Amino acid sequence: MHIGPNAVPALAREGYGWGVVRPGELAGTVAWPGSWVLARRHWRYGAGELRRSVSKGAFLTAVRRLLPAVEEADLVRAPAGVRAQAVLRDGTLVDDFLIREGSRAVHVLNAPSPAATASLPIGREIGRRVLDMLGAL
Repeated sequence: MHIGPNAVPALAREGYGWGVVRPGELAGTVAWPGSWVLARRHWRYGAGELRRSVSKGAFLTAVRRLLPAVEEADLVRAPAGVRAQAVLRDGTLVDDFLIREGSRAVHVLNAPSPAATASLPIGREIGRRVLDMLGAL
């Protein structure tokens, strides 16, 4: 059985471990006003997620609330995953697809799970927007 994941900020866009730190990318996250609003709003929950991420005992305690019979030996650390999450300037998490058009490009700014399931409709929407842009030239 797979239990998780913990939702913790990554220190790099493709930071699949605590040792992966990219200062420029981290600075961009820290500089974004929405990051600070989100952190102020949910700091207790975020601190708990960080704690459960680094402490097997804390994670076990949380798991036992749902599965009391789980023992520490049952838990095996799995590789980390990275899920991009758009955060608006006001600290709101974007729950849906966020697509914006530039002067010569279409940008997918947020693609929540199950993005793979929705990939064909997303592709059609992007294609439609690109064709509209080309038609306007």
